[in-house]
Amino acid sequence: MALATQLAPYTTSQIRPLLASTATTAASFCNQGANNTQCTMWWTNPSGPATIGVGQQMSALNVFNANMVQFMTNAGASISTSSTGGTSQGNPDAGVQNSDQLVAYESLSEMC
Repeated sequence: MALATQLAPYTTSQIRPLLASTATTAASFCNQGANNTQCTMWWTNPSGPATIGVGQQMSALNVFNANMVQFMTNAGASISTSSTGGTSQGNPDAGVQNSDQLVAYESLSEMC
């Protein structure tokens, strides 16, 4: 949604308040774990299980980062497109010549 505010600025006034309230709510659920700094994903229903893990942390981080898009400037931090200087070429092999080749690993029984 944050990207939509950059690509379609007319959506900004509707989207930014939603992103801000979501980040505030998500932050209020970042009080879990041994040191009370891990997040759950139960932002809309606090009666759910307070599960924590990498996925939950990344989800909360994504919400917080989405709120930072509004501070991007046109001087180098804006979104590049093919008409504004973007030059990246698509590569389904992620730049590796043999990414579609399988690597055979020995089984654990062969290693022991």
